[in-house]
Amino acid sequence: MQTASEVGGDYYDFKFAPDGSFLVFVGDATGHGMQAGTMIAATKSVLNSLVKEQELVAILRQTSFALKEMGFQKMYMALTVVRFSQNNIEMASAGMPFPLVYRAATRTVEQFELKGMPLGSVPDFPFQNAKSTLAKDDTMLLMSDGFPELFNNKKEILGYHNVNTYFREVADQPPVEIVQSLIKTGEAWSQGQPLNDDLTFVVVKQK
Repeated sequence: MQTASEVGGDYYDFKFAPDGSFLVFVGDATGHGMQAGTMIAATKSVLNSLVKEQELVAILRQTSFALKEMGFQKMYMALTVVRFSQNNIEMASAGMPFPLVYRAATRTVEQFELKGMPLGSVPDFPFQNAKSTLAKDDTMLLMSDGFPELFNNKKEILGYHNVNTYFREVADQPPVEIVQSLIKTGEAWSQGQPLNDDLTFVVVKQK
């Protein structure tokens, strides 16, 4: 994570569920600074109480309802949650960039198009989930929109198509090196301009 201000608006967390599965959360609150930090703290507290919930869509719905009830004014929380269980994955998302999975056998990137409104906005939104499996050396990338929405000095946006390409080029590397490579790509694209949004990456590689 790289923040655009002293208090960032991005969020990531890892939890083990009672059934032994592994949960990964990546989120992005409206804006950044103290208000966004407050939204993240509230979201983290709610999610801690929902680790036992088996349905990922239910986690999104209950978190959205809780944030709505807290009365945040024009503040919302985009969030992706992924459950890993051996080589099985399940994903649900609320307004975040689509999860990407690099398939090592074919050297291709699969994009899971999970559309949804950010949490705390639309009550009872019909959130979507998706299930898949990971083979050896398959790699998942979760990120906030700060990376694909980077601008260069010509006011050109990096874009999601380029993100998919850059990820495919480095996805054979270990996770830490993948993140470092993506950060360097972002720095080269933005050409020294200060961040106007937070950057967050979570990379998970199947052994």
